[in-house]
Amino acid sequence: MKMDRPAFTGHQNETKHAGRNATRLSPIDLLENVIDNGRLFAAVFAACLLLAIVYAVAATPVYSADTLIQIEENKASALGSLSSISKALDIQNSAVVGEIDIVRSRSVVVEAMNATAAQAEVSVENRFPVIGGLIGSLMPKDANGLADAPLGMSSWAWGGERLEFRTFEVPAAQAGKALAFDYLDDNRFRLKDRSGQVVLSGVVGVPSESNGYRVDVARIVARPGAEFRVRCVATDVRLEAILKKLGVTETKRQSGIMQLSFEDADPVFAARMLNAIAAAYLSFNARRRADDAERSLTFLNAQMPIVKARLQQAEQALNAFRNQQGSIDAQGDIRLLVEQLAFVDKSRLETKLAYQDLLSKYVPGQPQVVAAANKLKELDKQAAVLKEKAARLPSQQQTYLRLARDVEVNNQLYVGLLNNTQQLQIAEAGTVGNASIVDKAVVSDKPVRPKRLIAILAGAVTGLMLGFLVAQGRALLAGRIRDPHDLEAALGIPMLGILPNSRRQAEADANRTPAFIATKEPADVPLADAMDSLALTLRHRLAAYGGDAKVVLVSSAAPAQGKSMIAANLAYLYAEKGLKTVIVDANVRAPGLHRYLPVTATKGLSDVLKDALPVDDAITRVAGRLDALSAGKQGGSTRNLFDQARLDALAASLRSRYDMVIVDAPSALPVADLAALSRVADMTLLVARQGSANSAGVTDALDSLGKIGVRIDGLVFNGFEPSPLRGIRRIGAGFAAARA
Repeated sequence: MKMDRPAFTGHQNETKHAGRNATRLSPIDLLENVIDNGRLFAAVFAACLLLAIVYAVAATPVYSADTLIQIEENKASALGSLSSISKALDIQNSAVVGEIDIVRSRSVVVEAMNATAAQAEVSVENRFPVIGGLIGSLMPKDANGLADAPLGMSSWAWGGERLEFRTFEVPAAQAGKALAFDYLDDNRFRLKDRSGQVVLSGVVGVPSESNGYRVDVARIVARPGAEFRVRCVATDVRLEAILKKLGVTETKRQSGIMQLSFEDADPVFAARMLNAIAAAYLSFNARRRADDAERSLTFLNAQMPIVKARLQQAEQALNAFRNQQGSIDAQGDIRLLVEQLAFVDKSRLETKLAYQDLLSKYVPGQPQVVAAANKLKELDKQAAVLKEKAARLPSQQQTYLRLARDVEVNNQLYVGLLNNTQQLQIAEAGTVGNASIVDKAVVSDKPVRPKRLIAILAGAVTGLMLGFLVAQGRALLAGRIRDPHDLEAALGIPMLGILPNSRRQAEADANRTPAFIATKEPADVPLADAMDSLALTLRHRLAAYGGDAKVVLVSSAAPAQGKSMIAANLAYLYAEKGLKTVIVDANVRAPGLHRYLPVTATKGLSDVLKDALPVDDAITRVAGRLDALSAGKQGGSTRNLFDQARLDALAASLRSRYDMVIVDAPSALPVADLAALSRVADMTLLVARQGSANSAGVTDALDSLGKIGVRIDGLVFNGFEPSPLRGIRRIGAGFAAARA
């Protein structure tokens, strides 16, 4: 009969809660996951690094060209001295404001495209595949930048080949279609369509025209036999592509200097295109300045007769007053007031003219227009104050003051307009803009992309990170148990034995050869000592259960955990210590005791439970005080084999004959067989093997067993290989506890 067992702290009801706590990973856990999945980690790292190397080697180099353009502050505008109103109004916009958009405008870029025949999209056809660019970059180059052919392989293009057009026009039907351009001897070339038909032949530097094709090759750098692919791209498509490669920025705030950059796989084209864009912008800027001068000159020419007529009227009125009144004594205060009124009126007229000029260039609401309007209001207030002061003078002096002021104001304004008109005539003739090129773009020999070293380093870092994540993901899915203390804490079941890994035993298990390891051989001393300790622990716990507690059942959550080896060695050790011991192979579905003991499957447990054989006839004497009851014949269903009454009778018989009964039970799943066997056992052990068992499998097995009343009394951790990282963690934890 089965003995009652005392309860212990920690039981299967806490398994799920503890299991969740055990999923908290420490840095050492993460590092061990990487070590356990080292091959996968190395494979991911190598793949990422290889891809980075392939990219660094095979990617087309991209070159960048740069140029600087200085934008001078707006010179005296078309109104000459009248333009000082801008400074008086404190309009401090950067000279580059608005110019960036002009540089990127369709007008400027299309003009540059026409100057460089950029609608012709050129690529080299006979480039050596994949690594040709890399090899060519390492080869010596001639004065034109053409790479030497390695090993005399001159039929391939190795880098530096260029094809530049002055004109490239095709029939509308061929627009966007690829044409083959073959470079022949004596600077000759031929152009072929998709069908291979020659549509035009010519000589470099000489315009050629045939069948609707107009081609003028400006320059070609290549060896005879070079093959190019040329496509006449639509203006809008090519414009969009060029704008994506064009960058325009101000070097720093209020610097007045624009930096233009252009990136392309052809460094020569990058420099040519950028210089063409800069030249087109300067031309546009000069034309715009000339147009401004022309509009302002037109405005001034319209104002000149009006101002002149006002001046003549003012002079006539002043002369008539003098003739009528005779000599007028103008005191110092009156003369000062005349000068002040004249200055304010002149400023008002200048501001008004500037305001009207601004309205001809900008829409209302622009900062310049608003500032001019505000300045005009301020001058109106000053004029009102001075007029109020003049109103307090005697009538005769007021009249003189008004007439003298009108003459002074109109005279100054007329002279100013006359001078400005002459300056504008000169400016219109010169058509000089306010932009100039500081640095022209030059051909670069160093690509900006790909940065090979950075690409390889980035690939290595990505490989490390991705390999780390993949290793963690695999470890998370596998859920393998590597530390017995973690398993004990997670399940709440005491760890009764920790058996170190034995290489000889592992080889024997792999080869399925008999291996009775508790022999005190030098290679197996650690394992044998651990088995001795486990056997002693079990005896002490059985003694605590009562005098007749002697049946130990050994199972596992899954196959291949080493339970049969442990059961066989426990039986051997108890017999060696003088205890009459029997080991029962209860795993009738997949018996494994014959691998460790000299037993046969011709008769055994299944025969006894079927009442086909007496117990005495089924038991085999192994050695000394050790007997064995094998699984017996296999075949047929085992559903009704483990009848509880028969099992109880067999257990009672074995208890009466032996000091120790070791049962090698099947694994926990399916649970039916184990449930019946556990009812006759005094102690049930669950074996888990490091690197093989996983926490999810063990937890599921315990949950299933708990539902049918099977209680696990202790754990045995098999195949343990301590990790130095775990030792470091425990040392750190111990040090922290000591400090606390």
